[in-house]
Amino acid sequence: MSRAGGLVYSTGLNSAAPPRVLGVTLFLFSLGAFLTVLEAYSLFSIPLTWFSAIIYIVAAIVPLLSTGRLTVPRGTSLLFLYLFWSLLALSLYLATNEPPAMPARTTTPYPVYLILRFLFVIVFIAVVTTSYWMVRRGALEQVIRVHAGLLAFVSISALYIYAAQIAGFWEPPRNRMGTGGQDFLSEGVHFTYAFHRALGTFREPSHLAEWLAAMVVFLLPVMASYIRTLYWWLIVFLALVAITLTGSLLGAICLASGLLTLLILQKGLRLLASIAGLFLLMLAIVLVVNSALEIDVLGTLAPRFVEMIAGGVGATNRAYVYDYLEQVPLTFMGYGLGTGPLLFASALGSDFIVPFLNLFISVAHDAGLVGVVCIVIYFSLPFIFAFRYGISSNPLVAGCLASHVSWIFAYLGRSPELSPAHAVPVGILMACFFLSSRRGLPSGHNRLSVLG
Repeated sequence: MSRAGGLVYSTGLNSAAPPRVLGVTLFLFSLGAFLTVLEAYSLFSIPLTWFSAIIYIVAAIVPLLSTGRLTVPRGTSLLFLYLFWSLLALSLYLATNEPPAMPARTTTPYPVYLILRFLFVIVFIAVVTTSYWMVRRGALEQVIRVHAGLLAFVSISALYIYAAQIAGFWEPPRNRMGTGGQDFLSEGVHFTYAFHRALGTFREPSHLAEWLAAMVVFLLPVMASYIRTLYWWLIVFLALVAITLTGSLLGAICLASGLLTLLILQKGLRLLASIAGLFLLMLAIVLVVNSALEIDVLGTLAPRFVEMIAGGVGATNRAYVYDYLEQVPLTFMGYGLGTGPLLFASALGSDFIVPFLNLFISVAHDAGLVGVVCIVIYFSLPFIFAFRYGISSNPLVAGCLASHVSWIFAYLGRSPELSPAHAVPVGILMACFFLSSRRGLPSGHNRLSVLG
């Protein structure tokens, strides 16, 4: 049983693990999480996020090597089925078609591109499995602390890099190509937006915003149990400032959806007061930014939001994706893993791979109806289990579910691939469900306890 500042979390069954194995796994897991947020950087022309993928997989393998058994959470078979079906669809596609051409300015050959697409799904599974395994073995507090520290790092670095770009200070060289082919080392960072936007260590402002939003709602209900209240609110304050400076409508939607989920699941006055304070703090930040930096965030985002509500996706900067879908029918089988973005790039005449900016559309092209059903069911399982075991109001579970909802909105609006950051709350949720089911308590009392 782990206790910190009032939060009591019993690891229940299977909590014993060799300390060295748990320590090595936690270190690799933490290193992988750190490298994942260094999206704008590369080493020897290899993006650091690719290194993080390998490290995450190794972290999942360590317990297997030490115990001879890999503990995989429920529902993971759906992800394997999606991956298998997308590879089968790719085999059928290549049997009757030439391999799709790689765009002119792509930095990887076709085989490497396919390996990476496969690898990123495996990484999500690896992070879910590692998070699940560590929480079952009593390392919940360490996992929470790692991500609280990561939230602080990302927020502080985002604000420093923003100030450095505005004032001309030194910033770590952004030596990875931008999503639009930008060479930031020679061109610098410039926006055609209404104002300069915060990028932090990510490649795009929306990447930073969605990560911060999902992480804030994940940690909000439980972070005070591990960190002093003053530091907790300072970290949240810095994260909200960074989200504001991204000017990302998607980030605002992800944050709002996560907070709304917390409001629905958590009825305690303490959390209600925290969320009310969060909204007031966000409003104050927007007003101060507007006054001090002359950045009209509300005036920039409000018209875009109104246009989106009135005109749907056709009124957004994602319209070209849905225009393409009207011309290219989706099939039951799909086109195979990674094929869709290459066909999309060819249709647009782009020199770069063009993602669909929507996970579900990407999955539909990869594995057709079967893939979409697998992902939809997998994303539904946390809600089904949470209400089945009667633990949806537990602060830890509520925070994980809120982050899960936030990531679903990110997938709908921008993220075309499963994110390892999303896999962490999912893995924790699956561990909670396992422990709750093994206790065999009545539904109304079968929950993790929060005291004080």
